[in-house]
Amino acid sequence: MEQRAFLIEIKKLIASITSKNMTVKGCSTEDILYLEENYGELPKSYKLFLSLLGV
Repeated sequence: MEQRAFLIEIKKLIASITSKNMTVKGCSTEDILYLEENYGELPKSYKLFLSLLGV
C-alpha cells in the first residue's frame, strides 16, 4: 500500500477510536528506537503506525 493511502487509513482508525471517547497515543521516538535495538530495524510503515497508534 502506498504510504499516503496507509496514512489515510491510520487517520480513519484514529477518528474511529477517538469518536468512542478513547485516547490514542503514539510511541515516542525513544520507544521505537528501543524496539529496534531489541528486535532489529522495523519497516517504515510499522514505525509510522507505532508513532501514531503505538501505545
